[in-house]
Amino acid sequence: MSFDYASVRLSSDSIRLLTLYPSRNADASRPTCNLEAFALDNAPPFTALSYAWGDASQRSLMEVNGKDLSITSTLDSTLRHLRLPDRARKLWIDQICINQADDVEKASQVSFMRHIYSQAESTVAWLGEERDGSERAIRFIQEAGREAFRIGLRDVSGADYASLHWHVTAAFSDLNNHDVEIPEGDPLGQKKVDPLGQKKVDPLGQKKVDPLGQKKVDLCKLINSKYSKQWDETLEQLHLLFSRPYFRRGWIIQEVVIPKTLIFQCGLQTVGGDEFMSFIHLDSFIQEAKRRRWTAIITALQQKYKEPITTGNLVNHCALARAKLLKATLVRAQVTNSAQFKQRFGLGQTVTIRNSFHMGGHLQEEMTLAFMIKTFLSDFEFTDPRDRVFGLLGMASDTDALDIQVDYTLSWEDVYADTVKRIIRAGNVNILSDISSPPSSTNLLPSWVPDLRTARKGLIRQYTLLSSAPFRAGGSSPSPIPHNPISSSSPTTLLLRGVQVDTILATGPTWSDSPSGSYLGNNLQPLKDVLTKLYDFSQISQKESDPVLKIAHRRDGTAPVRTAILDHESVPAASPSGPRRRATPARMCAAITDLVHGGARIPGKELWDFLIQAQILQSYAPFLGRRGFIGLGPAEMEGGDVVVVFYGCRVPFVLRPDGQRQGEWRVLGEAYCDGVMDGEALGMGLEEEIFRLL
Repeated sequence: MSFDYASVRLSSDSIRLLTLYPSRNADASRPTCNLEAFALDNAPPFTALSYAWGDASQRSLMEVNGKDLSITSTLDSTLRHLRLPDRARKLWIDQICINQADDVEKASQVSFMRHIYSQAESTVAWLGEERDGSERAIRFIQEAGREAFRIGLRDVSGADYASLHWHVTAAFSDLNNHDVEIPEGDPLGQKKVDPLGQKKVDPLGQKKVDPLGQKKVDLCKLINSKYSKQWDETLEQLHLLFSRPYFRRGWIIQEVVIPKTLIFQCGLQTVGGDEFMSFIHLDSFIQEAKRRRWTAIITALQQKYKEPITTGNLVNHCALARAKLLKATLVRAQVTNSAQFKQRFGLGQTVTIRNSFHMGGHLQEEMTLAFMIKTFLSDFEFTDPRDRVFGLLGMASDTDALDIQVDYTLSWEDVYADTVKRIIRAGNVNILSDISSPPSSTNLLPSWVPDLRTARKGLIRQYTLLSSAPFRAGGSSPSPIPHNPISSSSPTTLLLRGVQVDTILATGPTWSDSPSGSYLGNNLQPLKDVLTKLYDFSQISQKESDPVLKIAHRRDGTAPVRTAILDHESVPAASPSGPRRRATPARMCAAITDLVHGGARIPGKELWDFLIQAQILQSYAPFLGRRGFIGLGPAEMEGGDVVVVFYGCRVPFVLRPDGQRQGEWRVLGEAYCDGVMDGEALGMGLEEEIFRLL
């Protein structure tokens, strides 16, 4: 007979807990438990489980209150490993404790998740059974994580993390900071250069009092220690471990962030949460150190041989054929740079959020729902697209203010539209930057609602947000003026105030070549096409006499280069806070002009720098407006579309007039418009408009 959840009813403030009965043999009888309801505030001590559900079609039966309950085979295996040999264990497991067939109950219990995981005596993060060398990976995590915890990496977050990251970047980017032997056939012609930074050299030499000084020294020593070599040797096992479904599951974000006591378990091996979280930070620093060392070597080779060095030709490069150590370095760098490691990056973000969550028992103000959505948009997966909102509410600092109700009777489109409108009404218009263009053919969302199912992030805002001078197109205040947006009775319509800067007259192509392939070689024609169009638009712009355009600053010959790199350039940072600054493109103009007019088959240093920084041109196309403004916008834009600045937005947007209704618009995406990125449009005398977005 099947178990009926009606036999263990829930009140409005109660949860179910299961008592898992003991067994001395994991392969023995099927898991057996007793399920009871308790008021959340008076529940007995229990352990919460964080795990991946597994394939829903693969089922097993367990015994609950003497009846059969169907669970996933993955959970069946988990319960067999969690059973104690000599005593019962009280657990909270969502798949068993929540009636998954009841959307109303599920919504109510999901809204309790923050309280459940914070009240649990401990939380076990189940990674799966031992396989694929996981024993070796877990042992390494235990040992290296213990050392990382000792030097304080667990508690690093925010500005301190950025400072340490910048320090590692600077220390391992300079080949002169490390003394290491090069094998026979040294391609650099140097006696001592270590591509992995193995030798113990203190790259600091700081005389100022630095509160992180000792931690920086300890971190570099740890990276240069035996753990760097062990990391190389355990790389495959670590990759297989972190590629497991658990680390892709979106719900683990709050299940890892919220608990006070966290234990990671793989088979019968366990790692304390402090050590595991410390290792995640150490792992990211080791990856960054090796990536920076590899990049420094490639740059040195580029300068030595006066030709582009790409992933494809480096391994086969005749001068490197004998440099086995460098070839091994390249292979490792390729692995650590691959998209397969994105779960570890997402975990690093989770560690930082966890630290913030537990600082003084409250969330930092900036941990808003919009911030959480953007942070975890591409690194985790949710089976139910609605959970991309519901699964983050337990951690967001503005959950109460937004007043979003968990409701599984709504479609995911309705959930996204309601969430985005609430976020915008709360003052964050910049979430519009994450709009995909063009939208998916199956996307029924309003044009102003980002599709949170995709990995799309606003590239213009993303490339410049951490700059020492981020854009403020909609004004100097980071939030819109109080009357923006305007309420709309329609759930699919959004009204925003702003100004129309220009109407698009002509557009150019995108740079279609791959950033990791032939664009570093001789095939620069696609880039030349884009730059030529920008130069043509710039020449027309300089001849325009529109009074609005005259107010815009810097109408000169550097506009095409400035536009192509979003008026920002990467620089060797003097501090961790400003890795990108406003551009001084005059130094690049000669090289770019030479490229446009037929020269520069092989990139020189200035052109090389430009190629790296102009990758935005792969996704955005040049435009010329009727007033003479030039810029970059979505590749799908066309003549007749308009460039607008909404109050409070960091960047402008391209809108398309709706063909059916006058005065209504569809959002295509964000834009760079040269001359209005710092709020100038609000002082040009342009008429304020109300834009009705569909």
